Amino acid sequence: MSRTEAAHPAPAVARTEPPPVTAAHNAAGPSPPSAHVAASPVRARARPVPAPSPVNTPPDELTLALYYQRAGDVEQALVHYKTVLQRDELNANAHNNLGNLYMGKALYEEAAREFHRVVAIEPRYVTAHVNLAAALYQLKRYDESAAEARAAIRLDRRSADAYVNLALAQAAAGQTPDARSSLMRALEIDRHHAAAHYNLALQCEKAGEIAPALDHYRAFLQYVGPEQAGYAAAVRSRVQALERR
Repeated sequence: MSRTEAAHPAPAVARTEPPPVTAAHNAAGPSPPSAHVAASPVRARARPVPAPSPVNTPPDELTLALYYQRAGDVEQALVHYKTVLQRDELNANAHNNLGNLYMGKALYEEAAREFHRVVAIEPRYVTAHVNLAAALYQLKRYDESAAEARAAIRLDRRSADAYVNLALAQAAAGQTPDARSSLMRALEIDRHHAAAHYNLALQCEKAGEIAPALDHYRAFLQYVGPEQAGYAAAVRSRVQALERR
């Protein structure tokens, strides 16, 4: 990221949810939707799904879909999600995870459609509200994005992801002080939130506040996960440039 390049907010990402418990993997079930969400705009942290094993009871279609999605096999994941929804068109987890798949392919209209279906089926599904805010942000529908982020916050006051997505929508709408307040709230909830640090660093740098910008860029590099890993090299370059000033 050179001094002449425009800095961009951390990209919107969507979250998957684990499938319901089956005897096949003897795993803990998913948290209630309002209890555990994550976010840049951002995704909620889902538990790992083991590879299908021939010695166990055959995994169900939703488990297979999520397994292939996490393995990067989009086509197989899509096949299994469609099978799930043919059997049960009101399966909220399948719609949410399909929306996440579309987000990964930058098909934001399709993603938003799936997340809308989730919140119509289960209005208290926090992850879906966070994800819908992310999709709407990418579609530049900032007022709607902010509304979905606020809906998530009403359901879960501890959703750092929702505050980050709200901040990005606020910043895009020119509400810079409100955006900064939302990012600070996200960091009060989760001081390790990489996307919050990154976007707050951008705001500080734009305001000429170099020292706090550096602090937040360095925190981003400390806490960055795979979802924002593509930003790490540019942030390192930006830190070096700011340190030379």
